[in-house]
Order: sequence, then structure tokens, then C-alpha cells
Amino acid sequence: MVAIPGRQLQIADFTLDLDAAELRRGGDVVAIEPQVFDLIALLASQAGRVISRDEIIQAVWRGRIVSDSAISTRINAARRALGDDGVAQTFIKTVHRRGFRFMVQPRSVAPPAPGAAEAAVGDALEVRYCKAEDGIRLAYAALGSGPPLVKAAHYLTHLQFDTESLFHRHWVRELSKGNRLVRYDERGNGLSDWQIADFSFELMVKDLETVVDAMDLGRFALLGVSQGASVSIEYARRHPERVASLIIYGGYAAGWRKSANEEFRRRREAMLELMRVFWDDTNPAGRQAYASLFLPE
Repeated sequence: MVAIPGRQLQIADFTLDLDAAELRRGGDVVAIEPQVFDLIALLASQAGRVISRDEIIQAVWRGRIVSDSAISTRINAARRALGDDGVAQTFIKTVHRRGFRFMVQPRSVAPPAPGAAEAAVGDALEVRYCKAEDGIRLAYAALGSGPPLVKAAHYLTHLQFDTESLFHRHWVRELSKGNRLVRYDERGNGLSDWQIADFSFELMVKDLETVVDAMDLGRFALLGVSQGASVSIEYARRHPERVASLIIYGGYAAGWRKSANEEFRRRREAMLELMRVFWDDTNPAGRQAYASLFLPE
């Protein structure tokens, strides 16, 4: 992240939120890559000054060697995000052989109190517990109001911490707008019981059944992400009368080994072994390697 003074910058009808690492237009988040966000932040923070390619490489790529085409690609993406292009150059102007100049002077905006959005979510979060058929306690919670939307659990979640984490908080925030978002921590994760003897697929499906029954939801939309996709598919097969709609994102029906090529299989097996050996080691190297796959920037 590029360090610049002020935590929110108003640029025409865009807001550059440095804490949340988001570019918003009229309250809607503009989808951009982290390097594109850093590039806009760098240029906007020094509006009017020509920023050289070397400065961009140092700030955005941390000094790593990159090609001119890589810089041009990020500049083009930054222009698209701002509704600009290489012809108009309303926001980002190319200065021949020198670099780039941001043409619109941003205005600093007083941000909400630190953690206010997360605190509001945390204050509204009421964690409850139900028991799976083998006696394991499952933690679940609901946020927002509207039609029920159940997110099937997957690993590495925590009902409370996910409202603050860079990896999950945007999911929680956006999915609870206009919906009653129901989440639960999978067995062995978060606020659910950790001492688990059985992690079978069958019990994962039954855990979803247990949470849904505890909430007494009737018909609901079901979201399956990653590992939760196959659990959601099986739940919908068993209970079609309960599932109003089924949304699958980044998952699979039969397990990753079924369709994985040899290269992907080797990488996945290496990461699994890294987890077995280093997960609770005092040396954080294994966890850092794992985390860098999810958030490389």
C-alpha cells in the first residue's frame, strides 16, 4: 500500500478509501486489482506532479524489475476504473518520456471513526450455538434484514474476526445488505468446537442441516463458496423444497482431485504438507507462505 497523508480522498465523484483499499463511485465499489489501487493512490496523492516510471516501480512493485508493458497495462486499468482513457486523459495524463501526471486535485475527506463500520457489525452480531448429531457445538449468527441467505461454511472462518479481516469483511458487509445473512463456523474452525474426530463430507452436510433447522428459516437462498460449494450442492439435492436459489462460487461438485492436472495436484499436496508440519509451529514461515497465496500483495 502506498503511504499517503489523509485516509480518504475525494476525486470528482470517486472516493479513494485508503483504509479499506477501495475505490468507490456513488457508494458502489469499483473492482480493481491491488496494484491498480496503489497506482491511483500514488498519482492522486501527488496530483499535478509528474511521477516517473521509476517512482511507480518503487512504490507499486517495491522496486522489482517490471517491463514497460506491465506499467502501461496498470495505467490503462487505472484509467478504465476512473472512466478515463488514453485519448481523453481527464485524470491520468501521459507526459512523454517523463512519466504520468494526475490532472484532478483530490480533496481530503474526514473518514468515519476508526473501525466504526466493523464495530457496528460486531455490535449487531449475536452468536448462537447448536449441536450437531455427534455432539459438536456449531457457532452461527445472522446479520442484516430481508430474505434469508445462508452461506455454507468452509475452512478458515471466524464469525467475529471475519467482520474485520481484509479477506472476508467485504463479503459480510455486502451480503448482509438487503438480506438476512446466516453464517456459521465449520467444525474445527472459528467459534465452533475445535477438538474434532470426524471431518467427513457427510457430517459437513448434516452440520448445514443442523444450522438451518436451528434458524427455522423455511425457504432460503444458499451460497456455496470454495469447499462450501459441494456441501451446498448436496444439501440442495437432499432438500430441494428448502432451497429457493443456489449460488456456487469458486467450488466443485466432486472434489478438487477429480479434475486437477498434475501440476495443480503437486502444488496442492505441497501446501497440505506445509500445513501439517508448520501450522502450529512457533516459526511463522509456513503460515506466511500459505497466506501469501491468498493475499500475495
